[in-house]
Amino acid sequence: DCNPDGVAVVDVSATGSLLEHRYIRKQRIQFASDNKRDYDTGLLAKEVVQYAYNKKKPIVLEKLEFKKSKKSYNKFNRMKSNFIYRKMLNAIKQRAVKIGVPVIEVQPAFTSILGQLKYQKMYSLSRRTAAGLVIARRGLNLKEREDFKVTPDLKKKEHLNLEGRQCAIASTVKAYSWLQE
Repeated sequence: DCNPDGVAVVDVSATGSLLEHRYIRKQRIQFASDNKRDYDTGLLAKEVVQYAYNKKKPIVLEKLEFKKSKKSYNKFNRMKSNFIYRKMLNAIKQRAVKIGVPVIEVQPAFTSILGQLKYQKMYSLSRRTAAGLVIARRGLNLKEREDFKVTPDLKKKEHLNLEGRQCAIASTVKAYSWLQE
């Protein structure tokens, strides 16, 4: 799971069970100049690919795409310009090709939500690492069962409450229908 300050790395078994996890943080990639960002991104990619190579497993990455919308939000635009996900993903892919580690790309939709609802409390993970676990399971073509409660929000008619393991998230009906797919 790629984030503005690093990458969540999760090792899973062939059945999708969590074996090992860690978060590789490179704080400087958020705020440093381009040369320093590129250097730190390269170090990050090297560490991720070497980890996968040592484990003899493929790397599963999310296919992130931020499309331009008609509405422009200053906070989102600022976050998007500082979030160098494309550089991170390209650096990891290039390093993986160089060393010979296979790369699998999966859809990133609802990985954070599913990670929070299903795995965060169960394994005492951070939100980012729980999302990484969902991404790794998608790389194995495992489907997530809906083992969380869905109740309508009485205050807002178009919203639902999703309740998992000691966690609750509000969602729109439309987003929930996408989650079910």
